[in-house]
Amino acid sequence: MALAVERQSELEQSRAQLDLDWQRRYEDLERLQYAQSEDLVKTLTSARNDVSDISSDLECQGKSWKISEFDSRLGKTLIAC
Repeated sequence: MALAVERQSELEQSRAQLDLDWQRRYEDLERLQYAQSEDLVKTLTSARNDVSDISSDLECQGKSWKISEFDSRLGKTLIAC
């Protein structure tokens, strides 16, 4: 009888630990998803700003266009009037 009680106690502890492990995994994935979403928002915002900058540059009508330089750090071509 004491062996059965001990076994039951071990099973309950194992179950509790398993629940905690799954909860931790869920929270880790949730945290990762949140970080990826933040990165996506930053990337999209940066892309929007780059398009806005290029649009502003294109408003220099009547002037000759040239590619002034390729900025490898930003990965984009800078356009000048």
